[in-house]
Amino acid sequence: MDLALFSEENFDPKTWINDVFKGQNKMDAAAMQQHASSLVMRLQLAIQEVNTSLEDTSQQVLSGLPRVVRDVESLGQEASLVKTQMAALMTDLKKVSCSGNNSSLDKLVRLDCLKSRLTQSAQALRQADNWTTLATEVEEVLEAGELEVAANKVVQLHRCLSVLAQTPDSEDRAALLNSFQLRIEAMASPHVVEAFTHHNLSSSIKYSSILRSVGRGLQVQSYYHQVQLTGLEAEWGALLEADPMTGPQPVCLAQYYDHLATLLHKQVSWVSEVFPDCEPRLLLCLLAIAAVTDLQPSITQVVSSAAKLQEEPLQLLCVLRAAMDNFLKQTKHTFEGRDGGSEALKEAGVVLSRAVYTPLANQLHYYQQYEQATLLAHLNSAAVMRTDVPETLLQLREYGAKMRAQCDLAANRCLQVSGLTGCEGLVAGVAGYVTGVVAVLAQARKAVAGLHKDITQDWTVFTTCLDLITTAGVVLMAVEECEESVSSTVASAQLCWDSPPPPYTLSPGLLLTPDRTNKLRDYITTIRDSNTGSLQKSVTEVQKECNACVSAALHTIISPIEAHLSPLPQLPVWGTHQPSSTLSSALSPQEYVTQMGQYLLTLPQHLEPLLMTPSPALNRALQQVTILDDVQHPGLRAVSESEVSAADFLICRVAYTTCQLYTEAVLHIPALVQHAQPQLITDIEYVCNILE
Repeated sequence: MDLALFSEENFDPKTWINDVFKGQNKMDAAAMQQHASSLVMRLQLAIQEVNTSLEDTSQQVLSGLPRVVRDVESLGQEASLVKTQMAALMTDLKKVSCSGNNSSLDKLVRLDCLKSRLTQSAQALRQADNWTTLATEVEEVLEAGELEVAANKVVQLHRCLSVLAQTPDSEDRAALLNSFQLRIEAMASPHVVEAFTHHNLSSSIKYSSILRSVGRGLQVQSYYHQVQLTGLEAEWGALLEADPMTGPQPVCLAQYYDHLATLLHKQVSWVSEVFPDCEPRLLLCLLAIAAVTDLQPSITQVVSSAAKLQEEPLQLLCVLRAAMDNFLKQTKHTFEGRDGGSEALKEAGVVLSRAVYTPLANQLHYYQQYEQATLLAHLNSAAVMRTDVPETLLQLREYGAKMRAQCDLAANRCLQVSGLTGCEGLVAGVAGYVTGVVAVLAQARKAVAGLHKDITQDWTVFTTCLDLITTAGVVLMAVEECEESVSSTVASAQLCWDSPPPPYTLSPGLLLTPDRTNKLRDYITTIRDSNTGSLQKSVTEVQKECNACVSAALHTIISPIEAHLSPLPQLPVWGTHQPSSTLSSALSPQEYVTQMGQYLLTLPQHLEPLLMTPSPALNRALQQVTILDDVQHPGLRAVSESEVSAADFLICRVAYTTCQLYTEAVLHIPALVQHAQPQLITDIEYVCNILE
């Protein structure tokens, strides 16, 4: 019968009885009565057994109480005795202290020191005796090839040497110990390399422990790095052979970085077991640095060669930058973990980041060249220069509308390649691009200047002159927009100037030297705080070319006037004495002046389109020309934003130049007889009437 139920606190007799008689419903009354009687009998027997056990236990306790009392009394007596002895000892100590005689204590101290020295001497003698024995045993086990036994004995030899450091032959002993360590390393290194190569965890732990025990822990780490680098160099060579980075989308570097990142992630737990005495993530970070810097051929050389073969090297650099960022993102997740890593690991992370970005930093020296070549290639692909001058001007105006977009793309490329660290190269590249556009405009200007002889026969030349001025205005406005785009991009650059730079994130400190970093910061600050833009020299260059275009166009328009006035000083009428009967003919203008008048009278109808469809670009170009009366209005623009301003300016400039040329021609008449004066007056009045 299970009596444990009766000891429970929530024991219920009714529940127990019901459970006992459960399943007895099929019995008849007699059987049920017999079962109950049997159960009562068993309970009575159990009660008797429990009572007997209680009586026995009580008797044992009662019989043991006298002995317990005696033990307690004995402990009390011993405690009292100890107390008495301690009091006597304290009294003796006070007596010694009061007497001022410490000779007894000094003797005890000297005896203790003597004992310690004797113990050390005995130990040294034992170690000296052990040295000879251990050295002989090491020779034997090394010849037998038992590396673990030899390593243990070398450890014992090292302990002996620490005790025998002051002996005369300590240097010889140290040399012998070092030779044993080198022999063990030479014997264990092939096994270590093989274990590391095949990733055999048990063998790696075994042999690396042997080498660490004999003081060759750094050599074990070196073997590990060498084995891993051998495999990585083979992988790098295979990837280069499959993709020599000559295409527009090279993938070998990204594949190598992915392979290296995967290897580092898998090796964390393995390295922590093989190298328990060092930080595994730091060891792997050092491996990653070597895997990036010690390849043959180096990544920097491969990238430099590939950039020279690329038609668009900036596209290559964008792809490489993305691969580098992705690799550092993966390694940051592997190395930092939740705790962020130690300071040594953070410093190694900075070194790794700088090593990864070294190929990009090397290419940053050529960023201006790459960006300028990319922009000029776009200019050349537009085929702006045509054999027909009006078509060239039209193409140049259409291209001017695309220059802002090209500068925006250039700024975006700079952001993708260098995070705007190469913004100085960006500005210089855009400046070279503007110079290329200005050169095309200058060629068009020279072509228009060569049409001055055809303007009287072909009035489309006049329209071409206006198109030249308009084109110059379009280019000027486009360059001003480019300056705004580039300056706003540089001014809004969000760069990290921390020193040392943060790891795993591109910053100027990882791409530039400290001096170059400071100069870049000053350059960006100057652009951000000053009113002048980053392309001020380019804008000035375009303004000068714009002035030259306006001057060339006006010279071409005025060229017929010059042609008509060229024979004026040599006309025979000025020096011929005519009879009075022919003086009446002087009242009619001469042929040269009537030709001038006809040409001047046709100008307004050719300028009429400017009134119908005003051109902001034409006005902008003419605004670069200072007004004629610079004394009265210094620095004032010659043209306003009005619709009629451009036409007024052109007519006034033609009229002014006509008067100036006419005056110079008259002043060059060698001699003017009295009879010719009325003729000259008539010619001048005719010109004045035309101008009015």
